[in-house]
Amino acid sequence: MQLDVDPRMAGHFVKTDTEVGLTDASVGQAQAILAALPDHETALRRAQYALADPEIKDEEIAILTIQRDQLQAKANALEASLKAQQAELESLATTRQKMERELKDRRAKMEDMEYRLALAEFSKKNNLLSEALAFAATTSGKERKEVDARIKSLVTLLRSKKEVEKTIKSENRKTRKISVEAT
Repeated sequence: MQLDVDPRMAGHFVKTDTEVGLTDASVGQAQAILAALPDHETALRRAQYALADPEIKDEEIAILTIQRDQLQAKANALEASLKAQQAELESLATTRQKMERELKDRRAKMEDMEYRLALAEFSKKNNLLSEALAFAATTSGKERKEVDARIKSLVTLLRSKKEVEKTIKSENRKTRKISVEAT
């Protein structure tokens, strides 16, 4: 390869590979490949013939049909997967609803149990509550509902009072500890 890029290098020849790894033999091979390719007009005629050739069209149609079938199979697999996931989601939603109902029922039962325990505990200590329970046992209908509602509110108040007393005792212990430590 002759280096005639720079006037100082005129007439000098490079005997080694170039930076991209091409030799004179590689250049000759590339020129031979380019010479073997048809000229522009011949390539244009061959392309037009290929468009009109029924065998080539049938091959293209067959290739496109195969690609379509492959894509359809993928789409069917994705749809089946989607349906399976939707069914699983519905199942999980149903399970969640059942569990939420069970949790709600358990909470209601726990509240009822706590109420009954508080009722039993406070009726032993509170004469007014024990008399109200005795009166409620003798009534029925609308009057019974009113008495039960008032008993429930009384028990709720007594439970709140007990919680407040516990908090006060706890705070008093903390203040005593602090005052003992300070002295």
